[in-house]
Amino acid sequence: MLILLQRVAALDGPVTLRWPKLDVFIHGGVSFAPYRAVFEHCLGRALQYVEVYPASEGFVALQTERAGGLTLMLDYDIFYEFVPVEDLGTSRPCRQTVADVEVDREYAIALTTPAGLWSYLLGDTVRFTARDPLRLQLTGRTRHFVNAFGENVIVEEVERGVMEACRRTQAAVVEFTVAPAYPSASETRRRHDWLVEFATPPSGSFEAFTDALDETLRRLNADYRTKRLGDVGMLGPRLRELPPGTFYRWMGTRGKLGGQNKVPRVTNDRAIADGLLAALDAGAADRATVS
Repeated sequence: MLILLQRVAALDGPVTLRWPKLDVFIHGGVSFAPYRAVFEHCLGRALQYVEVYPASEGFVALQTERAGGLTLMLDYDIFYEFVPVEDLGTSRPCRQTVADVEVDREYAIALTTPAGLWSYLLGDTVRFTARDPLRLQLTGRTRHFVNAFGENVIVEEVERGVMEACRRTQAAVVEFTVAPAYPSASETRRRHDWLVEFATPPSGSFEAFTDALDETLRRLNADYRTKRLGDVGMLGPRLRELPPGTFYRWMGTRGKLGGQNKVPRVTNDRAIADGLLAALDAGAADRATVS
């Protein structure tokens, strides 16, 4: 949607003039919070936002109020089970129904449907915010985390880190991903690499942005805080600013353009980070050859 808005603006001028009656934006699939500032900059104004959770396997939840999470849809012929994330991968994981779920506990969500799915794990993680009615928030993906050094950082935490860093430094982020940075001959200690594409770079210094990331993760995650204590287990985040369009071009080379494909926010290996950096280096070499 951001690419569409930017294209419309380039062709026809301000989007607000092109679509003066645009008042509501319905979104889902990824956290909208990191995109909101860029989105409203493109539009020149705020909209009414409605979040939905329409998995391919079934329509799970939708936003029925301005705040408080998504209301779980209980009348769409779906039987829900919720597996505490700490039980994933065990031989006999606990599976709770809607009668048993606890507020503020993280679950992986499983569906049984008339289409033939049986206790099918969607791959999403959720946290309930209320019980009457049942409301939830998406917190990430079961496979999207970084725990290379015992820090156990999840998607929700890195997204909150980016939002806080943007707030403190008046920055706006288009896309980002986080990966472990392993010890090397030149740097024997471990850390996280943050690859970030900015719509608006941080005011002041990039160091203030990385400090905000680090402080937010320390506050949210006890394991990360322990590893960062005294810079012994891990060094602070290392920021790599990527040129505009880098993520879009990289997704295109992998055949992953379109709304159903998302950039993983955080991974437990360097495949995505190294792929982005390799594509960046190749593009720089091509530009140097042409010049």
